[in-house]
Amino acid sequence: MARQAIWYGQLTDEVLNGSTPYRVRLSYGVFSIAPKVTQSGIYHYSLKRHKGRLYKHYVGKAGEIDAERLHQATMQLLHKIYVASGDYDLVDHRGREPQ
Repeated sequence: MARQAIWYGQLTDEVLNGSTPYRVRLSYGVFSIAPKVTQSGIYHYSLKRHKGRLYKHYVGKAGEIDAERLHQATMQLLHKIYVASGDYDLVDHRGREPQ
């Protein structure tokens, strides 16, 4: 069963910098945030699937992530998807993904 997405305003430091994956619901889409645990620390990546392809963007190292940094990383990921797919209708004017 998929985990319910957390609204942007409900993010806490423990969620943002923890070692558990989570989903965040923003006005322009839902993004998965996945931590990658390595010997040198925990690194977080934002993930979004579009037309069967998974896109990934680096968010930051655990302890360095705040809500603004997460917002910037998801916006950069969305831009990466726009450029790669050429699909500029990915998000409609109300910030919802088209069906």
